[in-house]
Amino acid sequence: MRLTDSKIKAAKPAPRTFRLSDGGGLYLEITPSGTKTFRFRYYRPDDGKRGWMNFGLYPGTKLTEARDQRDVCRVKVRHGEDPAAQRGKPQKVAAVPLIDPDTMGKICEAYLAYRRQDGAAARTLSKLERQLGVITEGLGSKNIREIGGPDILGLVRPIEKSGQVGGAHELRSRCSQLFRFAIAEGRAKEDPAKAVAFAMTRRKRGSHGAITDPARFGEMLRAIRETDRSNPQIKAGLLLSAYLFPRSAEIRGMKWDEIDWDAGLWEVPGTRMKMGRTHVIPLSAPAIAVLKGIRPLTGKCAFVLPSPRDPNRILHDGTFKYVLKKLDFNEHTHHGFRTTFSTNMNEMGWNRDWIEKQLAHESGEGVRAAYNKAEYLPDRVKMMHAYGKWLSELEGG
Repeated sequence: MRLTDSKIKAAKPAPRTFRLSDGGGLYLEITPSGTKTFRFRYYRPDDGKRGWMNFGLYPGTKLTEARDQRDVCRVKVRHGEDPAAQRGKPQKVAAVPLIDPDTMGKICEAYLAYRRQDGAAARTLSKLERQLGVITEGLGSKNIREIGGPDILGLVRPIEKSGQVGGAHELRSRCSQLFRFAIAEGRAKEDPAKAVAFAMTRRKRGSHGAITDPARFGEMLRAIRETDRSNPQIKAGLLLSAYLFPRSAEIRGMKWDEIDWDAGLWEVPGTRMKMGRTHVIPLSAPAIAVLKGIRPLTGKCAFVLPSPRDPNRILHDGTFKYVLKKLDFNEHTHHGFRTTFSTNMNEMGWNRDWIEKQLAHESGEGVRAAYNKAEYLPDRVKMMHAYGKWLSELEGG
């Protein structure tokens, strides 16, 4: 069976070297260390003995490139020529050099493997893979020690000019992480990405639209509750977002078995959390009422808020934004529910540590980042019930 990129990526090393065939004499050889090499097997025209040629390491050498080299070599064999440079001693094709182990592409591979081993959340890894793909495409073949500020600026500037200033800064920051990782491994000496930030357009902080005015927020809650322009799952999702202010992926992926009805808690698994750590959210009385209201409709599904079209899938990422726009609350985004909570609860004088913990904002300090999921829980329960009561009063006008 022919090889595909997905099969190659999925192939795991074994205790002994083994090969996967693509046909026509082309193989992918995988060593116990995980190195993947394209190799071509043929029989020498002069003595009929088997010979081998290396076509390069994957992914530096693409599958299509290896197939092209195989086809060229097979034509030579049919014409009685030995495709190797010397007869009787197969060797690497001169036009396909071994991949430099310190290219940016290899650094990206090593960093991704490290983050996987470190237990990064699936959502984090997915975003990381996308960003590393962009970096590899633009700078993957260059030795990391030869990459300078202009190279990185050339990578992020097109993204910046397209209007995605935040995305450009995130990519620059990712490059900086790669350089620091390489420095730690002795594969680089400096981080040129750090200085690039000074040549980039400043990104606007706090750009997530949010309604923080209590009266206007109350209007929005009433509009969500009373609208007939949305289905029950989406209305429940917006109301739960107002009372519990989770991130979009957290609420859309909410499952019934994550809810502890007796304790009045929702435990969000680390796989859906931005920081990869389990997070506990106390359920206020209004939030429990919303859950009980939607339960007769979706209680037999795994998801609390399944897609109306397919109960085995979650709501689309842009669903909440679309409904808020239909209700004429364009100034408010889903992320804005978090801003509303933070702004108003800080103004009311609630403990900042409780607020930050409820928002799942983790400190970068090692000790603080290791706090357990139930930190400040009794205090947060009291705070969340007070917030739920306040929102109910706003909704009542």
